[in-house]
Amino acid sequence: MPVSGGAVRDAVVAISQVENVRMDPNALAEDVLALSRALTDEREYRAAVVNTCRALDQIARGKVQSSALKYEREGWLSYHYQHAVAQGVNADMRILYRMEGEKVAVRGFGHRDTPEDFYVRMSSLR
Repeated sequence: MPVSGGAVRDAVVAISQVENVRMDPNALAEDVLALSRALTDEREYRAAVVNTCRALDQIARGKVQSSALKYEREGWLSYHYQHAVAQGVNADMRILYRMEGEKVAVRGFGHRDTPEDFYVRMSSLR
């Protein structure tokens, strides 16, 4: 069963309300839609949204370590996390961001491989 429009709207609202996080509204809409194509089970999708909000909050509070990117992405950081927290589940989600003072400027987030490679999608769209 595909992800409902209500779940997508809920995702936009939830992610946009994370404190000290700034993201282009169009990019946010694109990312929640792409995530709905990657995780077509609504329960999995909603879990990914909850974990995305949690990850963004932890980034904003300086509670997690991220990887510095190189080359054309220099100056950006990548944080890897699980769409659903479970033992043995790979970190299949990514957030691409940089710090701007006290704020987290998010370039995008999404599934590592689906609907396409995350970093390719970030390069081509933004």
